[in-house]
Amino acid sequence: MAHVTVDLANPFTAGLKITGIKSSIKSMGLDLGTIDTSTKFSSNGKSTTTSPDLDMNMNFDPVTLFTLNRALAVEGGESTAQLDGIVALGG
Repeated sequence: MAHVTVDLANPFTAGLKITGIKSSIKSMGLDLGTIDTSTKFSSNGKSTTTSPDLDMNMNFDPVTLFTLNRALAVEGGESTAQLDGIVALGG
């Protein structure tokens, strides 16, 4: 479990009252966690508002975490030899 905030960009002229947030967090198509919580905050029209702290249930699946780390290393032009070696050791 982690504590996170989200930014809400309200495109409407009317204000909004937020009572709950349900979201899936993904990177590179991989599920990293979910937010499914009740909350209370308001967002004025045509503004961006940051939520109070929310609970995010994080995905600690080793396959997902190694896949994301490897994809980020490739994207950054870094060597993947060490990650590949760890995966080879673990099967």
